[in-house]
Amino acid sequence: CMSDSSTLCAETLDPTLKYSNKVKEFMLEQSQHLNDLNILRRIFMYLFQKFSKNQDSSISSQANNLIINIFGNINDVYEIALKLYDSIDENISSVNNIQTQLQQNENESSTLIGQQFWELAEGNEFDVYLNFALNVTNYEKVSSSLKSVITDIYVRKMLRKTSIGLVKISKYLLPKLLLGSVYHILYVFETLDYLSKITLDDEDKAFLSDSFDTLKPIKSKLKDIGFLSSKKRPIETSFRIFHSYQFQSQSTNNNNLFTANSNNLNIALNSSMGINSGTISTNDRSTLGNSTI
Repeated sequence: CMSDSSTLCAETLDPTLKYSNKVKEFMLEQSQHLNDLNILRRIFMYLFQKFSKNQDSSISSQANNLIINIFGNINDVYEIALKLYDSIDENISSVNNIQTQLQQNENESSTLIGQQFWELAEGNEFDVYLNFALNVTNYEKVSSSLKSVITDIYVRKMLRKTSIGLVKISKYLLPKLLLGSVYHILYVFETLDYLSKITLDDEDKAFLSDSFDTLKPIKSKLKDIGFLSSKKRPIETSFRIFHSYQFQSQSTNNNNLFTANSNNLNIALNSSMGINSGTISTNDRSTLGNSTI
C-alpha cells in the first residue's frame, strides 16, 4: 500500500497494534451507541410518556402499549450495551495500571477483550438486540403507533412547546434513529470476527470465536429482514447526523427541556427525507460527546 512518513498502512501494522486500534475504535462506537440510546430513552420515550399521562399522572394502558410498540425493549438493549462497555473499560484501566507500574509501553501489549464479550454471549444476553430489531423493523406497527402518539392534540401541543421541530424529528427521523441499534449489533459481530482472526492469544481467540458463533443465529435472522452489514448503515440512523448541535435534557421545576439548533435540525430533516445527503468523517464520532442527558 501507499504511505508516507507520517502515516502507516493498516497492512504494515503488527497484530498487537491492529488489535489495540480496533479495541479503541470499538469503544468509541460503543460510547456513541450508548449516547444514541440515552437520547432515545431519556428524551423521546420520556416525553411521549410524560405527555401521554392522565390527569392523575397515570398513563393509560393504550398509550403505554403504543410507546412499547415504538421503542420495544430499548431499556434492555441499553443495559447490555452499558454492561459491555463498563466491563471492557474496567479491563482496559486495569491493564493500563499494570503497564504503568511496570513502566511498559502500551504498544508492547494490547488489552484482550474476548472474555468480556463471552461473559455476555454465554448467557445469550445479546438476544435483546434481536428482540429489539424485530420490533423496530415492524415498520407498519411502529409507524401506526407513532402516528397515534404524535397526532394526539395534547401531545402534539406539548412537543411543539418543548422544542421547535420536535414533532418533525419524531415523525421523520425517529423511526430511522431506532434502527441504529440493529446496525450496531452487526458491527459487534464484525468486530468479533476481525479480532478473532488477528489475536495472538489462544484463550482470547477461543472467547472471541465462541462469542462469534453464539451470535450467528442473530446475524442470520437480521439477514432475513434485510440487514447485512454495518457498513451499509445510513447516516440518519445515529444522532451523529446532528453535528455541532446539542441535545439537552435538564430538570428545572420538573420540566424537561429539549434544545436544538434549528439550522442543523433542518439539515438533518432534509437529509432524512432524501432532500440532501452527506457523509460523516471520523472527526464527527464525538458529535454528542458534550451532550447533557
